[in-house]
Amino acid sequence: SLRRRQRQMCIRDRPETASPVTAMTVKASEWTPIIETTGLVRPNQGAMLSAQSAGTVSKVLVQNGQSVKKGDLLVELDSSVERASLQAAQAQVVSLRQTYQRYANLAGSGAVSRQELDNAKSAYEAQAANIESLKATIERRQIVAPFDGKAGIVKVNVGQYVSNGTEIVRVEDRSSMKVDFALSLI
Repeated sequence: SLRRRQRQMCIRDRPETASPVTAMTVKASEWTPIIETTGLVRPNQGAMLSAQSAGTVSKVLVQNGQSVKKGDLLVELDSSVERASLQAAQAQVVSLRQTYQRYANLAGSGAVSRQELDNAKSAYEAQAANIESLKATIERRQIVAPFDGKAGIVKVNVGQYVSNGTEIVRVEDRSSMKVDFALSLI
């Protein structure tokens, strides 16, 4: 019991231990975690333009790095044969249309048979379709910008023969960019 009293007295006689306290004002704030990674910057859209048909390059109207607008003619393949055929077809279609109209007027009076009228109509419509086909062929031999952007390196020269699918020039729309990247969560 003496020991117990001594122990109690020791504890009572000891000074109180100091505990340091720090006070601060806490404010709400937004915290954004940062993750470091690497990525690839890509244009909004891009396209490698190529030849739809084989032929010889007759005009290169674009330069490397040039700004282009949608519909601008960039490269043209030789279409002189198709253009000559188109002119001949357009000259013939006028005559065929006049013949058809004349036969249509005469058909009511019986001066022209139904067969002759049908043949004239068929010849006129066939030539009109031929004209549209030639125009489409000429258009396919023209490489145009599909959208506003910048041309890359032009991969063809005047006089060069290109086959179907030959890469000609890349066009990229850099008005806004996209970033491809991967995140690994640990």
